[in-house]
Amino acid sequence: MQVPALAKAVRTDWSGLTETDYRDHLINDIHQNRGILVGNAFDLLAHFFPKDAEDLAVKMLNRPLYDDSAVYDLIGNELIETDDPLEWRQHIGAFKRRQSALLASLIPFCLFNYNSNKEIERQILRKIYPDFNPIYTPMPPATTLDETLDLLRSIEGIHSESVDKAVQGVFQRTLDFHVSSSDQDIFQSGQTYKDLISLEAVKRMVGKGFDSGYLNYFKLRVRSMSANPSHEDDNNNLKEFKDWITRLSK
Repeated sequence: MQVPALAKAVRTDWSGLTETDYRDHLINDIHQNRGILVGNAFDLLAHFFPKDAEDLAVKMLNRPLYDDSAVYDLIGNELIETDDPLEWRQHIGAFKRRQSALLASLIPFCLFNYNSNKEIERQILRKIYPDFNPIYTPMPPATTLDETLDLLRSIEGIHSESVDKAVQGVFQRTLDFHVSSSDQDIFQSGQTYKDLISLEAVKRMVGKGFDSGYLNYFKLRVRSMSANPSHEDDNNNLKEFKDWITRLSK
């Protein structure tokens, strides 16, 4: 297609869009995407709808953390191994009793992101979660460590006391969050994300009354990494920790 024709088609598609439609479209992009795409959508939202961007950032930051490995284990080891809707419901019910209602509420979101190349996850969504809209998905009620890191990087341009307070809350919850997997690679990955979150948070919060908490965490991590040098090559944060210790100790 020629560029002028494409431009005309885009103008036609978007010609009836209201401000509310555009705002909702950006918010949906934030909920559906990851990484730089979320950052781009947040930048646009903050430019055109700054209060909405601030409110959404705070709301997303204030969500509890969860370990999605249990949900993906349910999907990969139980749900997609059968095509019987009755068994799907039985597995999901047992999971909810075994884990929590919060984790169970995240099953459709994880199903939507799951890629088994069998399409059965789409069948489960349609049958068990008919109200789940894959085009306009709601905000998941909880977030993972990697999603939290993406979010912190995506809102670098949004500044307010309420966002700062929420970011500090993220740091505190991250410290308390336990990666439950017995798989050492998953556990180490979780620790790496916790480290990256702390480094992302301190850039915003330095000098705002919370330096001692970050300093203590960085010292703890340096001691731990020094005692386990086998992990040092996998974690490039050691130098940053030491640099921040020097800066925060002044």
